[in-house]
Amino acid sequence: MIYDTTSVNGKYWAFGDWCKLINDTFHEYVDCNMKLSDDKKAELDKLYEECEHEVDFANIWMDEHEVYNYMFMRGALNAGLIYIYSQFEKQIIELAKLVDPEYNPPRAGVITDAYDFIKKKSELDFSSCCLSWKYIWDFQQIRHACVHHDGITYEQRHIDAIKRLGRSLKIIERSDGGWEICLTKKNLIEISDKMSYFFGSLIAELEKSENKQEE
Repeated sequence: MIYDTTSVNGKYWAFGDWCKLINDTFHEYVDCNMKLSDDKKAELDKLYEECEHEVDFANIWMDEHEVYNYMFMRGALNAGLIYIYSQFEKQIIELAKLVDPEYNPPRAGVITDAYDFIKKKSELDFSSCCLSWKYIWDFQQIRHACVHHDGITYEQRHIDAIKRLGRSLKIIERSDGGWEICLTKKNLIEISDKMSYFFGSLIAELEKSENKQEE
């Protein structure tokens, strides 16, 4: 027998649980990749310690252990940012459909469209999630740069977002005028937590509205 938990917990309960699951597992994904990278670095440090002759250092360098580990972490962090935004997009579409089953997402600009749709339909106070929304929107520009240009950008919209985010990003300004984004563990954990907080705030406001309508 399947029990309908919405009668007790409200229709947003399962959605909130889903958001928490995504955030918790994403934290574990980031931690596991960082551990792998740290283990590789420890192995490399041990190899260097055991070197007795200059040729030994050269042999390690020729194997490019440091470059390999750098690319490993860059790939893991970039992939993580892509994944968490794909989840965010899916979740905000589902939330919009909970607000109104007739919601039909566009082919582009889905995140902003769904958010605007929820605000328009619910007519609630969204001030509690305003700051987290701005951070998520700016970091979406970073996501675009990482997806389409491997984190190296010359586009003004990306650069504007970089400037607004400030010290939370590790940036290298290139001699050709480009900006290279070097993601960190802190970036991914922070964006995941902002998304979780954002959805929690939205759900709280929507539940308040639902309870008022039932009174």
